[in-house]
Amino acid sequence: MRRRADSARRSDAVFLFCVYAAAAFFVVIVAALFVMLTKGSWLSLQTFGLKFLWTSEWNPVNNTFGALPLIFGTVVSSLIAIVLAGLVGILAATFLADFAPRWMARPLSFTIELLAAVPSVVYGLWGLFVLAPLIRSYIGPALQKTLGFLPLFQGPIYGVGLLTAGIILAIMILPVISSITRDIMLAVPNSQREAVLALRARKGMVLDAADHDTWSVGSFFTNPVVAPDVYERLAGQVDGPVPHYPASDGIKLAAGWLVERAGFGKGYPDSAAGGAPCRLSSKHALALTNRGGATAKDVLTLARTVRDGVHDVFGITLKPEPVLVGCSL
Repeated sequence: MRRRADSARRSDAVFLFCVYAAAAFFVVIVAALFVMLTKGSWLSLQTFGLKFLWTSEWNPVNNTFGALPLIFGTVVSSLIAIVLAGLVGILAATFLADFAPRWMARPLSFTIELLAAVPSVVYGLWGLFVLAPLIRSYIGPALQKTLGFLPLFQGPIYGVGLLTAGIILAIMILPVISSITRDIMLAVPNSQREAVLALRARKGMVLDAADHDTWSVGSFFTNPVVAPDVYERLAGQVDGPVPHYPASDGIKLAAGWLVERAGFGKGYPDSAAGGAPCRLSSKHALALTNRGGATAKDVLTLARTVRDGVHDVFGITLKPEPVLVGCSL
């Protein structure tokens, strides 16, 4: 038994040494890379100084060079790639981990990961001869028509530019993002995933076509933060304890409690009173739900009714949590 324990300790020590050595080796590689880059660029740094990094003139005749356009293009195209690949990669990983059947998830995962094996020169040629003409003739004009107020989509459309470079880079990093995200999702035990889904389902927060409580815009109002004197007045106004939480700039109240105590119970307005197309969830008083055929106008009308009712009863104005686009409360 003692021999086994000694052998296990030696094995752990060897493994720990290997881990530390691998980490140290990685740091050495990064340091060596920095040294080689500095050595390779030393001539330009000596000749032009640090202004080489933030000047944009490139004139070989006058021996004047600036790398700002190159740096700017690299940063912007990388940001475009991160946004596109991050969005698509996370959505793809969610689909593969939670929604796709096994017979579909495995070949799709393999296909996405196979993109990482394609040489970058192939992506470059594909972008130059296939993607660039599409952007020049179709995608670019459409984006310029709708998003022309953004600098990225202004000016003449040549097909080769930051957008094209960003899309190509996004395709190149998509397999890594999708694979890592999918592995993280699958690492969560199924028992915990099912427990979370069951907990959210009890409040109508898991999509179910047969349950109109899940046809929701979510918790519509944020928990208000009030001054201590407002809280004291509210506590003296109602019977029983007032749910509250400490906040850095006051006292946070429970918006759902305010809604219900102001007379807007779960399911308001009652289905017997005309069958309103938009009602509060029967499971969660903060959620505004579409009972079938509701429009944005119906949602805003109910939200105003609830907001004004809470203000009339308690003198507290609830603020909407969603970002309203093209309309106002």
